[in-house]
Amino acid sequence: MKAPHTLLIAMLALCCIACGNKTRDDRDDRDEYDDTEEYLADTDIDLYLVAGDEARPVIAALAATYPQLSEMILPNNASSFSATVKKKYFPAVDSLLSTPAAAQIIGNDLKAAWCRNSINGDVGSDLYLIHTPAIFRPSGPVHVSFKEADNYDPYEAIDVRLVDEDARTWATVTRNNIGRQLAIMIGGEIISAPVVQSEILGGHISITGYGIRNLFEKMTSKKPD
Repeated sequence: MKAPHTLLIAMLALCCIACGNKTRDDRDDRDEYDDTEEYLADTDIDLYLVAGDEARPVIAALAATYPQLSEMILPNNASSFSATVKKKYFPAVDSLLSTPAAAQIIGNDLKAAWCRNSINGDVGSDLYLIHTPAIFRPSGPVHVSFKEADNYDPYEAIDVRLVDEDARTWATVTRNNIGRQLAIMIGGEIISAPVVQSEILGGHISITGYGIRNLFEKMTSKKPD
């Protein structure tokens, strides 16, 4: 059996793939969006830098203080840094992380954040440590469009387009963080945490996955007829 310290490292040493969304089975009875039309987002979009190796002392201290956390997670492939908290333990983990002792361990520069719509959504959710404050929040209008899955691409996609100064800032943020993992938080929840591969020009942020139509609706308050 893995030691609690090792298991908690698996829980909080953050994953290097984007959070996905659960597949929905009700697509056929809903109207499709026009993927040539853009809509204005009406919810906050924040980007945070995900903690990496610098979080290991924090993780070790949490494991030593709360050894029961080792029973609350699902073991993951050691080659991935994803971690999933079992559904029935969400309240317990939230309670532990909100204690003064946990707050002191985590400190003011980090915070724990959930990806509730992770690809493991049927059995649990991923937990992240992210740096605070956010490294980027658009100050101007944010345009979003939705693309349905098709025979050529099985994934649904949301294209987020930033403009003017926001687009230039986004290019700088991505250029300065190549190889780092960024958490995209929409409406207070992490919905994706990709690793930056290169500088991104043109102000585009692409979110892909299964069943992400509900996320588009959340971002735009647009509902099918």
